[in-house]
Amino acid sequence: MLSKKSVDHYVVPLLRYAHERGARTQINSNLTLPLKQYEVILPYLDVLHISHNYGSKEDFAEIGFKEMANAPSMDKRYAFFDRMVENARELTKRGVLVSAETMVNERTLPHLEKNS
Repeated sequence: MLSKKSVDHYVVPLLRYAHERGARTQINSNLTLPLKQYEVILPYLDVLHISHNYGSKEDFAEIGFKEMANAPSMDKRYAFFDRMVENARELTKRGVLVSAETMVNERTLPHLEKNS
């Protein structure tokens, strides 16, 4: 989804092909891109799926970028988290099914009841 050329020439045509034939479609994303970049696929998409294995915004910022050689600043990491939440809310308002899953571990377990 990062390359507009790839989205326009591969992702959209594949999703359109599947949609026109009645196949259900899903894209996995962390939903941190600007909302506008998702809009072109929405007419052909049934589910946007997030794998979110963090217990908090801080975990997302620390763990999610831990292995990156040129990780963004903490402020940008927090902004990515906020964008993910806002994108999920906005897409849901538009009727997109946004699904999420997480691993059960010591960081996520205390948050599962609160977030379910």
